[in-house]
Amino acid sequence: MPEPEAHGILQFESLNAMALRDRLLFALTDAHLSDNAAAGRDFVLREFSPEIVAQKAELIYEEAVFQKSKPPRPAITATLRKLRL
Repeated sequence: MPEPEAHGILQFESLNAMALRDRLLFALTDAHLSDNAAAGRDFVLREFSPEIVAQKAELIYEEAVFQKSKPPRPAITATLRKLRL
């Protein structure tokens, strides 16, 4: 995901309790974070809805099945690129 902060995602170093504490404090005190979190929710609903996930999985499966017998079909390849796979 490009620019995770723009989607309300706060990252911290794994197993770093101080980094987690700092991010939690920021989340509790930043006035603009709720707007970013709403953008993150919209992103997840748009990119990971059951319909989109199923469509991506089906395209990947078709590409894998057809890859052995012939070159990738341009329509599938273009759609995979469009879906950022």
